[in-house]
Amino acid sequence: MNLEPLAGWRQATVRRMFIRNAQYYLSLFARRPAGFRLEDHQLEGWEHFREALAQGRGCLLVSPHVGDINYYAELFVASGLPVNVLVEELRPAKLSQLAAELRRRRGVNVITGGRGALREIYRALDRNEIVAIISDRDVAGDGQPVTFFGRRTTMPHYAFTIAARRKTPVVFGTAVRLDDGHIVADVRPPFIPSTDARAEVQRMASVFEEFIRRWPDQWLAFQPVFREGLGARAWGLDQTPDPRPQTPGGEG
Repeated sequence: MNLEPLAGWRQATVRRMFIRNAQYYLSLFARRPAGFRLEDHQLEGWEHFREALAQGRGCLLVSPHVGDINYYAELFVASGLPVNVLVEELRPAKLSQLAAELRRRRGVNVITGGRGALREIYRALDRNEIVAIISDRDVAGDGQPVTFFGRRTTMPHYAFTIAARRKTPVVFGTAVRLDDGHIVADVRPPFIPSTDARAEVQRMASVFEEFIRRWPDQWLAFQPVFREGLGARAWGLDQTPDPRPQTPGGEG
C-alpha cells in the first residue's frame, strides 16, 4: 500500500483515509456551502496565486491527491480565481461526463485527459487562469524517475514540460478539510521551472512528501504509487520502447 514507506503510519490512519475518500465522493453531490468566507479558513501562502497570475501567463498548480478538491474549490471561487482541473478520463464515458458536470457546478472547469487536453490547457493559460494538475501518480507510465519516501518510482512531468516551454509559473499547493469543516491550505511560492524535467519532478516529489507527512490521512491516492516494476524503463532497467501515445492523464 502507498502508506508503507511512511514512518509511523497506523491502521487508524488507513481508516481515516477511507472515511475521507468517501467524503470526497459525497462532496461531488453536495450543495455548495452557504456563507462561505475566506477569513474562516487558514490559507498559508494563498497570495502566491495572484503573484503567479500577475505575470500574465497563467499558473500551473501542481498537487498530490491530498484533500478534497471538490470542497476546497470554494476557496478559488470566493477569491475570484478562475481554476481548471485536469482529470483522468473515466469509464464509461457517461460517468466521466457526470463527474465533470458536478465539478463545474462547484465553480471548477474540468479538462479531461486524452485527446485535446493539451490544447485546452494552453487555452486556459492563455486566458491567464489556473490549471491544476494532480501529479503523484504516473497514469501514462512515461514519467520521470524519482525517489519518493525512500523508494524509486516515476511521476509525471507534463506540468514542468509545459511551464518551461511557455515560461508559465508553477505553484506547489494543496488544501485539506478538517473535521470541523475548516480548510487549511499550504501554497508554495511560484517559480519558472528549468528544462531539466527530471530535477523538477524530484523537487515536486520532495514537496509532496512534506504535504503527505503533514496530513497522511488526507492522501487519497488509492491506486498504487509504488508498484513493482513501475518506472523500470525510466530507471534504465528496461530498454523496450513504449508504444503508448504520450497524453496527459490527471486527477482521478
